[in-house]
Amino acid sequence: MENSLTFYELTAHYVHESDWTSKFMDVDKFHLQISPFNSFLSSEGEVEVSTVRVSSKDVLKTLQKVLRSHWKIKRVLFLYPINDGYPKILKLGVIGDLRDTIRATAYTLGAIADTSLYYEGKEFWSILFTQEYGIDGMRRYMEMHGKVLDLNVRKTKMPDILSKYEFKDFSILTPREAEILKIAYKEGLFEYPKKNNIDNVARNIGITKSSFNEILRKALKKILKTVNDSLEDF
Repeated sequence: MENSLTFYELTAHYVHESDWTSKFMDVDKFHLQISPFNSFLSSEGEVEVSTVRVSSKDVLKTLQKVLRSHWKIKRVLFLYPINDGYPKILKLGVIGDLRDTIRATAYTLGAIADTSLYYEGKEFWSILFTQEYGIDGMRRYMEMHGKVLDLNVRKTKMPDILSKYEFKDFSILTPREAEILKIAYKEGLFEYPKKNNIDNVARNIGITKSSFNEILRKALKKILKTVNDSLEDF
C-alpha cells in the first residue's frame, strides 16, 4: 500500500563553495543579501529566481561582475530594481550550469530535492530517497563541491511526508521573512495582550520598527493568500 512506502530523508546544512553565491561569503549582510525563493530545472539548466538587496552602486557593480564572469552562470535572465535609491532591492533570475546543482544531482540519483533554503552563505537541503543506495552518492557529490556542516538521514513514512506539507508551503517565504515571523512568534507579538512590543523586538535584532513591520506584513500576507487559495477548493 502507498501509506506503507518508506522514504529516507537526507537533511544537511551546506556551504556550496563552487556556487556563484560563495563569492560573497565575506561580504557583510548589511551590504549584500541574496535570498533565493524559487528554483527549477529546465532543458537549458537550473533556473534560480532571487531577491537581492545591495547597499550601494559599488556593491551592485560587484554583483554584476560576478554574474558576468562566474562559470556556473550560463545566462542572466533578468536583473531589475523594485525601488529607487539605496539600499536597492532587485529581482534576479539566472540559469545555472547543471554540472553543479544539488537539485539535478538528486534527480539523477533517483531522489527529490524537496526543500532548499539559503541564508547568509549557508544552504539547507531536505532530499527524499526511496532507496538507500543514492545517499552515499549525494554525500560524496556535496563534499566535492562544498563543505557539509552536518548531515542526517532518517526513515520516514508516506503519511509523515504528506502531513509535513499540508498548509505549510514555506517556499513562499524568503529566508528573512521566515526568520522575522519566527522571532515575532517567539517574542509573543501574536499574544493578547502582547508579551512584548515591536519597538523592543526590532531594536534587539538591529533593524528599524518600520522594516520589521514591513517584512512581517509581507510574510503574513503570503501565508493568508496560500490559506485562502486552499479554502477555495472547498
